[in-house]
Amino acid sequence: MKSRELLLRSMSLDNSQIIAFDLETTGTNTSTDQIVQIAYGFYVNGDLKDPVTKLFKPTIPINPGAERVHGLSMEKLQNEPLFRSEAAKIREIFSKADGIMGYNVGFDISVIQAEFERAGVPPLDLSNVAIYDAYLIWTKHEGRSLSHAVERFLGKPMEDAHDALADITATVNVFDKMLDEFSMKEYSGKDFTAIFKGNKVDFGGTFRWEDGEVVLGIGKHKGTRAVDVASKSNYLQWIMKSDFAKDAKAIARKAILLHHEPLAFKEWIYHNYGKPSNK
Repeated sequence: MKSRELLLRSMSLDNSQIIAFDLETTGTNTSTDQIVQIAYGFYVNGDLKDPVTKLFKPTIPINPGAERVHGLSMEKLQNEPLFRSEAAKIREIFSKADGIMGYNVGFDISVIQAEFERAGVPPLDLSNVAIYDAYLIWTKHEGRSLSHAVERFLGKPMEDAHDALADITATVNVFDKMLDEFSMKEYSGKDFTAIFKGNKVDFGGTFRWEDGEVVLGIGKHKGTRAVDVASKSNYLQWIMKSDFAKDAKAIARKAILLHHEPLAFKEWIYHNYGKPSNK
């Protein structure tokens, strides 16, 4: 990407560095929960190359529900390093990627961006990075979990589900099969990113596109233009003070500043987050 499109030929994305990654976390709050395991590798001609997996000791308790899913406890992680000790190195690797791949990867992106911020490391600039989300590609056509995807596309039960390395290995294999199954060999990086974004403005979907307008995607003002919410209530101030991702807070702040200039607000959105997807 950046100065070229990612072209798919023969079920491969040529001449591009695409990182597949997956996280296991302390819970499901993208702003406050922490990474306990990360796995990443490179998608090359349908295979996962040079995979790396790391464990981290969180500074907050692991939610019991999350522990039941991934099996990682505070006791098991007590001798592992903190994420902040590896944050700069991991960011450096990810910052060189032309594309990021995962399964329901929006959650993972939001969490790792929040972790970078806590570690004092600049968040990733994803404005020119293609997003490849195998989950959203499948739900666009059928819809299921990663384990179901493995059975559907690889013809076998998934082993070690919710281990980060097993998850990214399954993701790249499933993704490659999907390209053929859904006739997507000629899709570009921009096409896949459009599938990922859908009608979301920010990664978490706090703000969404609806009929060409930026509206709230959550809560009691869902479906109402952000600039109208800003002019009539303190709801956007609440977003700015609460556990929302940095990009959602930035949009809320700008909507408050420009609520009397809706066209200027929309132009700011275009410049920073792109126009609505047609996918």
